[in-house]
Amino acid sequence: MSPVLVLGSATLRVMSRPYGSPHLDSRQPQQHGNGRVKLVGYVNTETHAQAKAAAFAGGMSLGLYLAELIKRDQLDHEGRPVWADSARLSNGPTLPGMEAHSAA
Repeated sequence: MSPVLVLGSATLRVMSRPYGSPHLDSRQPQQHGNGRVKLVGYVNTETHAQAKAAAFAGGMSLGLYLAELIKRDQLDHEGRPVWADSARLSNGPTLPGMEAHSAA
């Protein structure tokens, strides 16, 4: 369990590991009636705005946009994203197929 910081009436959870580090646990997501579960991750505000704008431009929800990115992600023979090593070295990986957009 993460440490808790209480400021006045607000309670904040403090991350116990660095941003971007992997974390798997045994908790099972709560399914809703439609068979979907919530996917939670924290990104900076610029990344959030970029994702929402791309989803809107594509005529889809942010959830569908993320699902499509995950479905189309290229994995190596061990199941890792092929770009994972470069993501750890740089601070902001370029996803496969997105190179032309990052230059603009």
